[in-house]
Amino acid sequence: MQSNLLVTIVISCLLLSSTTNIKQDPGNKELADELLAMREADIKAGDKAKSLRGKPEFEQADKDFLAIRQRNADRMKSIVAQSGWPTRALVGEKGIAAAFLIVQHADKDREFQRYCLPLMKEAGKRGEIDLWQIAYLIDRLLVADGKKQLYGTQFDPCEHKDDPDSPCAVEDPDNLEARRKEMGLGPMNDYLKLMKEIRSKSRAQKQ
Repeated sequence: MQSNLLVTIVISCLLLSSTTNIKQDPGNKELADELLAMREADIKAGDKAKSLRGKPEFEQADKDFLAIRQRNADRMKSIVAQSGWPTRALVGEKGIAAAFLIVQHADKDREFQRYCLPLMKEAGKRGEIDLWQIAYLIDRLLVADGKKQLYGTQFDPCEHKDDPDSPCAVEDPDNLEARRKEMGLGPMNDYLKLMKEIRSKSRAQKQ
């Protein structure tokens, strides 16, 4: 779970940076607020579980954390069934960012993640979401299927025999930077440095 939480921190930073350029009031503020509340519940539960790692309370906190993610995924299914993929006009910039994070974390329902991927791709073509969000979900599904990822965004779950701070295996690494650039992702070396910095801080907090 630790690697997923660290990647979540990076995603949160990307979401913060991507929601400062476009400001649009949501057409459905109630739904937008609900999506933001779901995202906040996910992050808070993850932080709590992380803080309790190694303690007797961790097992229950981790169960609560996973239950929140599943509940969010179930609710997101209903939203997508009723309204399609959330648009900026419907839920605003922060709302579509929250929708992405909810689906990205719906790991117990890969079928739903796969269902959402083409919807996100279409939304990306219309400029409704940032392309890097699509890259993260593509990589997540590939790694879950035991395949090599395309954009180098995922660090877990996969085995690292030599370097625990390295990402999961990447397909065609020679063209990785070009693919990342196409999806609005920065250079891989910068991403690796950021992940290692976050991991180092996490380790220091445990000592």
